[in-house]
Amino acid sequence: MSFFDYFKDKFKSDDVMLIHSYPSNLNDIEEFCRKQKWRCTERRNVRGSEASVTILYDLDVFHYELLTRAKTQLVIVTIAGK
Repeated sequence: MSFFDYFKDKFKSDDVMLIHSYPSNLNDIEEFCRKQKWRCTERRNVRGSEASVTILYDLDVFHYELLTRAKTQLVIVTIAGK
C-alpha cells in the first residue's frame, strides 16, 4: 500500500502538516497535500509552526524542533530500504 492510499482518509482534522526533507517524490507529495488541504513544508521552514497532526515524512535526522510541532498527533513515516 502506498503512502497516498494509506493516508488519504486517515485524518479528519483540517490542521495537518507534512514535514519533509526533499524526498524523491516531492512533486507527488506536494500535490497530495494540496488535494488534502494539508500544509507541506521542508523541515527548515517549521520553526514556530504547529499543527494538530504533524507528519514527519522520510527524514534522515530528527531534531527536537520537528518532534514538538505536533499538538495532538505525531506520525513518523519511513521508507523501507532507505
